[in-house]
Amino acid sequence: VMQAHLPGQAWDGTSCFNFVKELVSRYYGEPNRNVFRANEIISMSSAAAATFDDKLSVFRFIASVPMSVFKNASAIQWMRAKHVLGYPESKEGPRLFCMLNLSVEQSAKLAKALKARPDGRVAPTSALIYSAVKAYRDETGELPYCVPIQASLQTRAYEPLVKERAFVGDWLIAPLHRVRAAGKKVYTIADAQEAYKTLLDDLASCQKSVKRAFYARVFGVKKGGAATFEKEPTYADDNRLCDSVFFNNYGVRTIHEKAQCVSFNWSGAGKLNCNCILINGRICIVFASQTLPLPRLERIRDRAAETLAALANGQ
Repeated sequence: VMQAHLPGQAWDGTSCFNFVKELVSRYYGEPNRNVFRANEIISMSSAAAATFDDKLSVFRFIASVPMSVFKNASAIQWMRAKHVLGYPESKEGPRLFCMLNLSVEQSAKLAKALKARPDGRVAPTSALIYSAVKAYRDETGELPYCVPIQASLQTRAYEPLVKERAFVGDWLIAPLHRVRAAGKKVYTIADAQEAYKTLLDDLASCQKSVKRAFYARVFGVKKGGAATFEKEPTYADDNRLCDSVFFNNYGVRTIHEKAQCVSFNWSGAGKLNCNCILINGRICIVFASQTLPLPRLERIRDRAAETLAALANGQ
């Protein structure tokens, strides 16, 4: 068992994973000497820089910041007011979390079923988002304001492309998938799939939600690190984390096979945090919160597990 407290103010979450992966690899005598050389090897592409530096886009974003900060701050103050009025679950406290770790067989079955859906292929990320949003709605009685989806610009806005994604650094942004904020009354797996496709398009072009997320990071009072900057009421986009589902999926990753890794779990911010990774063929998920008590969090975890099991069975 390894438990690590890493510099989340300086590295993004993916980099914290990469550090742990490199630590294990070096234990087995297989170092990657490039892990800490990102600044020497990659740099932002001229196309991405030109997109982000567009003056009109910058001015438009800056004009929206006061309203975004107002929405974030008002959400926090309303949460605190509810606590004063007797709602015990509206006070922020220590972060609690519970895990949902699937076996290799369960993970493979889910992936196969998602590819074979009669209504069209669904990405695993979409299924995970859907299961988290559905569980949140079932437990709280309402949809989340939005889903800030954590994304890295390392392979999208920097060149040359290094597909192994092994660097340690800070490239995190959080494009918003608006749910209740977009007027949605119901939420389907098709909504999650559409959000994922839109995110991939925006990442490829560094436009729309990705450009806005980049500005939100740059113009916020607190900047960088493993998503702690997104929790601040002065965050420059209206993520309202105390009213939203914070989502992160590292995707397909590996740890040295000799370590016989069976799970990798870490938690994040928000009223409900859902962090996911496919590590050595196993889907590992954490549900965390600083406001919901553990019994409610466990019910959310169990509802998400039921949804994923239903999807794995072709439902």
